[in-house]
Amino acid sequence: SSIPHHIHKGNQDRRKPSTKRINICDAEFDDFRAMIMPHAYNMSIWLCDFYVPVAKDGSRTDVVIPKPDRFCDIVRDYGNDPCKRLIRMYNGSYALKEGVLQNTILENNNENDKDGDVTIDTITRTPIDENSETDSSIDGYAKIETDTIVTAGNQNFLAIENHRKTRTSNFYSWYEGKTTTAKLLPNVDVNGTILDFAIVGFAKCGTTSMEANLGHIAPMPIGDICTPVHQTVYYSYMNWPKQYGTNKTLRGTKCPRDVGNLDDFSTYLPKTNIIVGIRHPIRFFESFWNMLADHNGLKRPSPYNVTDHCGENERRCNFECTSGNLVCLHRTRFHLPLARIGKTLLTHEERQLLAPNDKDGGSKLTNHNITNTIFLYELEQIKEDYLWDDLAYLLNVSSIPHHIHKGNQDRRKPSTKRINICDAEFDDFRAMIMPHAYNMSIWLCDFYVPVAKDGSRTDVVIPKPDRFCDIVRDYGNDPCKRLIRMYNGSYALKEGVLQNTILENNNENDKDGDVTIDTITRTPIDENSETDSSIDGYAKIETDTIVTAGNQNFLAIENHRKTRTSNFYSWY
Repeated sequence: SSIPHHIHKGNQDRRKPSTKRINICDAEFDDFRAMIMPHAYNMSIWLCDFYVPVAKDGSRTDVVIPKPDRFCDIVRDYGNDPCKRLIRMYNGSYALKEGVLQNTILENNNENDKDGDVTIDTITRTPIDENSETDSSIDGYAKIETDTIVTAGNQNFLAIENHRKTRTSNFYSWYEGKTTTAKLLPNVDVNGTILDFAIVGFAKCGTTSMEANLGHIAPMPIGDICTPVHQTVYYSYMNWPKQYGTNKTLRGTKCPRDVGNLDDFSTYLPKTNIIVGIRHPIRFFESFWNMLADHNGLKRPSPYNVTDHCGENERRCNFECTSGNLVCLHRTRFHLPLARIGKTLLTHEERQLLAPNDKDGGSKLTNHNITNTIFLYELEQIKEDYLWDDLAYLLNVSSIPHHIHKGNQDRRKPSTKRINICDAEFDDFRAMIMPHAYNMSIWLCDFYVPVAKDGSRTDVVIPKPDRFCDIVRDYGNDPCKRLIRMYNGSYALKEGVLQNTILENNNENDKDGDVTIDTITRTPIDENSETDSSIDGYAKIETDTIVTAGNQNFLAIENHRKTRTSNFYSWY
């Protein structure tokens, strides 16, 4: 039923440490580590690309890996020198770094890359032949020098910086008529970026923290500026520098509702980088509801009053919310606006994960074919240095200060209309959100993240995509730990907890009854289907029965263990 696990042994030898002990990170062992590292790298690839899939295969019971995605998140780091002194070469060998990534040039010495456009954003991990001369790993740069300048894409850092310093002189040429600022010309940034970034969503997903930190390098107010792109460009060049710093050369803006309306960016400013944050949909709803409660912005007394979808011809429609409501159940479906951007193929399989039963989802979901680059992060990542390093690289700056973390800092008295989404009264409401959250996690990790990891694509960037997925896959679990996923994809209240309970397999398609916790894996589901192989896909949990494992009774197994010694000599 359980295993006590409070003991963690290490080397507890009390004798005096030997003088022959080593620190493997000392410089004298660089060459030795360089002999181990190619094996470590290939081990990480083999484990995650070939071994872990066996553990996740629902038809196999002979390999078990606890949290295989988390396992891979750890194992993939085997390809990096833990001493941070070696870097991987194109031929798969490791050599001493001559510098660090920040403020250095990464020279692309891959002779097979004729156009020279290999960048950190576009390079992905690829299994290599140790005898090969080429490799598309992000670590596969042949040389790092500290006396040269940063490059990003195939553009020179100083050239980009010079463009930013001088582009204001061309301001009026960006608009139709050249003298007014009513409307930008289509593809006006063809000769160089005009608006460097736009933070477009989602609300309550760290957008204010993102804006506050980017405010170190771009003059802009801390707030939502939801104006047409023509006006936004005007404000960012003519108004905001006077208020927030003329020495800041980047230009950007924030409007968390623009994630559903990026067509103008694609039409007029296709080089603007689009920044999008997400979080667990349940926590998003709770945070947004309570913010509106504190600001008297609620139009309905209960979450159960905002479950209707926008009507076909309803005028007062906000983010699929009816009657002008700013928050509703359907606004938690982050994967639909992301899918409409058009970065994936939107196959039939994908559309089965994109709210196929809703009037705006499934086969009815439209593709807007947005051409801008999308930078997607999960809220938990916003405090991590690697997120800001990747964003700095995307924006062609050496670094972004990121010590500011904004939350709801409103000092007013909390409203009595605030909710705790985990209260029992909201179990049924969460049960309506959770199928969307589960399908979102599958769609993001199985269809969207692979685009970011595709070496031929530069239009989707996700910081540490494997870590991103490790977080996002948990969206399929009720954060309040009160609901469990059923075989038909719906969620219902647990009647107990996993420990000391029976998990009944009610899947009629499982004829031999051998479905176990070890063998059940996450599988994309059809919301209309009656079967599902998710680990959460048990129809019932009871607290008054005993644990089963495989298809064997717990007490029978325990009795066998207690008596088997009597048969000892018969085994030989």
